[in-house]
Amino acid sequence: MDAVWEAARANMELYLSLREKARAFRAGPEVQEALQAARVPELALPTLGEGETYNELLQDRGAFEDFDIDRARTQGYGFARLQRLAIEHLLGTR
Repeated sequence: MDAVWEAARANMELYLSLREKARAFRAGPEVQEALQAARVPELALPTLGEGETYNELLQDRGAFEDFDIDRARTQGYGFARLQRLAIEHLLGTR
C-alpha cells in the first residue's frame, strides 16, 4: 500500500510542477501573441451557431462540400511558432 501512496504523491507533484510551467508559459507576452496568431481562443467557440442544430450544420454546404481547402492550406495557423516556444520553455532555453 505504501507504494501506491508514493506513486500518487509523485504523480501529484509532477502535475503541480507542470501546471506551474504551463501558467508561466501562457503568461509570456510572446506566447500570448503566438496563441492569438494561431487562433487558439477560437477553439473554445462552439461549432454550432446559437440555435443551430446538428442537422442544419450538415446541410451547410460551406462547412463541407464548398469548403475552400486551398485557402485553408495556405493561410497558415502559427502552430510551428507556438510549438517552438513551448519546447524552448520546457527545456529552459528561453
